[in-house]
Amino acid sequence: MKILRQIEEFENPDRREIFCAIGMFDGLHLGHQQVIRGVVQRAGRAKGFSIAVTFDRHPAQVVSPERAPALIYPLHKRRTLLEETRIDILWIIPFDRPFSQTGANDFLELLCRRLRPLKMICVGPGFHFGRRRSGNIQLLRDRSADLGYELPKVVPVRRQGEEVSSTAIRRLIAEGSLETAGKRLGRRYAVCGQVVPGQRIGRGLGFPTANLDVSGIVLPPNGVYPALVKVRNRTFQGVANIGRRPTVGNTGGPPLAEAHLFDFDQNLYGEYLEARLFERIRPEQKFPSRRLLRDQIKKDVETAARILSETSKTAGIATPECAKFRTWSQMSLSIIFWKMLEKATGNEDSIG
Repeated sequence: MKILRQIEEFENPDRREIFCAIGMFDGLHLGHQQVIRGVVQRAGRAKGFSIAVTFDRHPAQVVSPERAPALIYPLHKRRTLLEETRIDILWIIPFDRPFSQTGANDFLELLCRRLRPLKMICVGPGFHFGRRRSGNIQLLRDRSADLGYELPKVVPVRRQGEEVSSTAIRRLIAEGSLETAGKRLGRRYAVCGQVVPGQRIGRGLGFPTANLDVSGIVLPPNGVYPALVKVRNRTFQGVANIGRRPTVGNTGGPPLAEAHLFDFDQNLYGEYLEARLFERIRPEQKFPSRRLLRDQIKKDVETAARILSETSKTAGIATPECAKFRTWSQMSLSIIFWKMLEKATGNEDSIG
């Protein structure tokens, strides 16, 4: 997959036909997959180019930050998922204040002028674009004839009587309905982010953790979760913690995401880590001392290891990735708690 940051980078000397999907694609859920699949299939039959057009951030973060939703995935994860769809080209538009003033017709004409010959535009139900969200499916339909592209009708994907949407999935994650969210995503829900430095206190307790940058990302309810952690194209068992570390007195700060990987002790700073979460073991709680916290972490690790082991057996996994299931889950647990403790201070009562 080729990634474009500026549309001027696009080259098509053979004038192959272009089939384009447009959207934020947050979560790349079942509805998004249907849109992308249609574009990839049509481009394949025509021996043309399939192109996905998306944005580096949610438009609301620029035009109305106070109403901007927390996203399901950061850009790095969205890019990885789009590459797995076998899309040929990904155009990531830097959404800034000047671009936010682009009118719907101006944006549409830019696409048709730069992506020649543009044969199809495919978007999901409820799609809006352009300044003040003035563009919609009706505008795309009205301009299709004179601009020469096809606009296929996309039937909404529904589950449990509800349309699959990023908004609904964010709500499910925040509520802790991770299994339902995963079914609508088409994959198990995962917390994703880049590993950032901490205070390294967890290592002294025997549970090094990785602290994830989850700024702007929707998180499940605070607590401890068994996790399968993917990093450097390998998977490990582990345990993840979501919370504010109440023992440290951080109750007013934003939630943190930390992961402890079993049998793993390497520097992960700067790496992108993905922790697929299972049912929560326990909610977040405050501990009166580091010793009691350490004792509870040991119990959480044992519980997570047992859950992950049982899951691997009942799932009947036979893929190479499943063969690494034990190592992966061990890695997740170590990363989460290490990050929790890295951010704590050295006080006996400072870790939660």
